Amino acid sequence: MTAALTATQRSGRPSKLSKRDERQFVREVEKDRSITPEPLTEAFNKCLTISVSSRTVQRTLHNYGFYSRVANQKPLATEKNKKIRIGWCKRMKNWKEEWDMVVFGDESRYLIFKMMLI
Repeated sequence: MTAALTATQRSGRPSKLSKRDERQFVREVEKDRSITPEPLTEAFNKCLTISVSSRTVQRTLHNYGFYSRVANQKPLATEKNKKIRIGWCKRMKNWKEEWDMVVFGDESRYLIFKMMLI
């Protein structure tokens, strides 16, 4: 004898969003991976009959495996700097004994994110 499964009442507040609404959020994020929950929420609140918070959108996207990340900052290399570096590399390419005359020190100054590191 097999017992029949029935849907029982669950504890907790039911979700405001339907599965269809959730899939729509996912489709929008897949179109533009750089979109944040705030503009996505504004756009959906205009067309939905219910109002949801950006936190609800963020939680929904987390449930579908989407997480926010901060993009890495790229080094500031202008075209002029690139040409200067390539020229230096081409000049040093044939150095052999000359490298013995170069002193490499362990003290350097780096400017990272407008902070001086020594």
